[in-house]
Amino acid sequence: MTASASVPTAAAQDLAADHADVLRAIDALRVGLATFDAEERLTWCNRQFRYTYMSLQLADDLIGMTLEDILRLELENGEIAGELAARQPDRWLAEMLAFHRKSSYEPLEQRLADGRWIQVKIRRTDDGGTIGQWSDITESKLVQLRLEDSVNNTADGFAFWGQTERLVMFNDRFAKLMTGLDGPPGEGMPLRHMLQQLADSGKLVLEETGAEWVDGFLRDRRKPESERVLDYVSGRSYLVKERRTRDGGVVTVLTDITDLKEKERQLIFRGQTLEATISELEMVQATLEEQGAELAGTAERLAEMQAQSRAIIEAVPDLLLTVDADGALREILSPDHEDLPFLADHAPGKRLHALMPEQTADQILAGVRAAVASGLPQRVQYAAAADDGTPRWFDARIAAKAFDEALVCVRNITEMRRIQDSLEEATALAEKANADKTRFLAAASHDLRQPIQALNLFIHALTGREHDAGSTEIINKIERSATALGDLLNGLLNISKLEAGMVEPVETVFPLGRLFDRLMLEYGPIAQSKGLTLRTVRTGLTVCTDLTLLERIVGNFLTNAIRYSQKGRVLFGARRVGNAVRIEVWDTGIGIEDANIPLIFQEFHQVENAARNRREGLGLGLAIVDRLATLLEHPVTVRSQPGKGSVFAVTVPLAEPVEDDPAADEDLEDVDLQGVVILAIDDEPDILEGIEASLTQQGYRVLTGCNVREAVAACLAANAVPDVILSDYRLEEGMTGIDAIHRVRDSLGGPIPGILLTGDTAPEILRRTQASGFPLLHKPLPVNDLRAAIINVLSGG
Repeated sequence: MTASASVPTAAAQDLAADHADVLRAIDALRVGLATFDAEERLTWCNRQFRYTYMSLQLADDLIGMTLEDILRLELENGEIAGELAARQPDRWLAEMLAFHRKSSYEPLEQRLADGRWIQVKIRRTDDGGTIGQWSDITESKLVQLRLEDSVNNTADGFAFWGQTERLVMFNDRFAKLMTGLDGPPGEGMPLRHMLQQLADSGKLVLEETGAEWVDGFLRDRRKPESERVLDYVSGRSYLVKERRTRDGGVVTVLTDITDLKEKERQLIFRGQTLEATISELEMVQATLEEQGAELAGTAERLAEMQAQSRAIIEAVPDLLLTVDADGALREILSPDHEDLPFLADHAPGKRLHALMPEQTADQILAGVRAAVASGLPQRVQYAAAADDGTPRWFDARIAAKAFDEALVCVRNITEMRRIQDSLEEATALAEKANADKTRFLAAASHDLRQPIQALNLFIHALTGREHDAGSTEIINKIERSATALGDLLNGLLNISKLEAGMVEPVETVFPLGRLFDRLMLEYGPIAQSKGLTLRTVRTGLTVCTDLTLLERIVGNFLTNAIRYSQKGRVLFGARRVGNAVRIEVWDTGIGIEDANIPLIFQEFHQVENAARNRREGLGLGLAIVDRLATLLEHPVTVRSQPGKGSVFAVTVPLAEPVEDDPAADEDLEDVDLQGVVILAIDDEPDILEGIEASLTQQGYRVLTGCNVREAVAACLAANAVPDVILSDYRLEEGMTGIDAIHRVRDSLGGPIPGILLTGDTAPEILRRTQASGFPLLHKPLPVNDLRAAIINVLSGG
């Protein structure tokens, strides 16, 4: 009995010893282990599990405690970091219990208040209980966070694809730029699936089918390096650069090049002779396209993540530094960078002020402190002299990191600044040339208007007399020639007024039908004289805009439609478009090539009129339309087919109908002008003779003078006080018409109404006359316009 009983006792002792060895081995692990029964009570744990949480070390007896009690103990001791645990502890507790009961063995990462990171995995046992594993992943998690900070701090989108062409890693910029996906990109997403979503989204500009584009994209990336541009229908453009890594993966860098392409388009469109600047801009564009980070990495092992982090940092073209809030340089992430302003070997640990100029160090340190304090990215630009003394410019982007430090990314922008300065200088020269042109035209306009005004007055005087048929025909031809000259000068005046800011829209609400009736009355006979049919589509729509300026816009459309149509018809009407009305003018004329459409809105440009035949217009109408439409904020569009015709349209705001004013279009009532005394002042004798002859014929009594002294003497000699003073703006000895009217008033002792006449179109003169309060008429002007102005001031208008 004794011998047989000793066998199981020895075996039990050996088994107990082995069990003790296993427990000691488990306690020696750096991983916390614990088991719970089906009622979620702790049945066993190793020593590392107690060390994972400080509250568990302080507990006298953990065995038998429920999982909920253990979690509450952690909460009460403030060991769990995060806003959810602090503000909503019950919700945090519920989520942790749900994770434990799910027992899917999926890892859960948990940040503790002391800065450590714990990974928790739970697995269900056969008896209905669970076994859990608690691992300290602090070191690998910090490396991961630093890697993510480095990647997200770049200005470009970044993504890394594994050997199976599935998405492994990407930064926020990449997710933001990849518009057109069904949802945000996620890790493990197949590349072909992502490309197919982009192709099917309708947001890309594709010159082939979606399937062909996807296959071509995948085929190109088999090369060691590849480039491709993504053009979106919204106008955005992105450069995609890809490079294969040594482990078979692919690094993708996505750069937004929209601004560069837009600048290039503007330079070509304006037609400026800046070939050298364009060449430099293309070089900058190529340089920016080549800049990107060649990053690779995987998150499976700590050593691989560190190696990939170093590869990514070395591939970034910027100079990367880590600086703390006290101004000490902690690390040089790119020690071999050509723009490093000091020796890399002995720099770490030293203050910025000992390594670079004081002003530069102050700027960077201020950016670092602001980034650390606010958590927001900062940007600093500074200049530094090269070895040869030439200035170089740098752009430093600063982002806060953990542990009271910031990552500083420095990029050399010297070439970009030089090109920007060249563009600004060229723009200034172009604006000066345009201003010189305006002043020249204004001066030339004044000198031409004086004799034309005299000519118009004499013509009007002649038309009031009897002549034979031959003389009448000659007078009519002279009148047409004078009208053509007047049209040219009025076009220049309109351009000058718009450029001077002298035109102020006066919005009113009115029915379009009334405007269309007026246009039919004015342009119907003109179209009929050319053998054309002018038709309008009746409309009951009401709009809100400046009636006069809109009439000039549509009138210009009709003038061009009739001018450039040799047969057929011209049609105009309106259609409602949402909360707006589009007024369209259709013609059957010669049409316009697409390349010429932007040019027709330039001054003096005319389609099919290279010989500058003035009977075909002056080339100012659409230039005025363009300025008026910009002033009113009414979009103008053009559609045309050469040989078939064109459609010009302007879009105006829709308004609620109002009761039409039948008196709005009535002319001024006839006024008895017999005996009205007009005093005319002009230093041009021909102008005075023309005014006297024309106005006398209409029944006025006209007194004249070349200056104030002669004008006052004429009034005294006639023993008459004038009812209206007409004065040219520019008189002899530097006197203006404004001065002349005031002096005559002072001499004759009364507030006599005044009207200014001028041939000037200079913006500064237009502003000065407007400020005077006197009505301003521009030479040459029809006699009826002068009569209307006189009637208006006599009636107190």
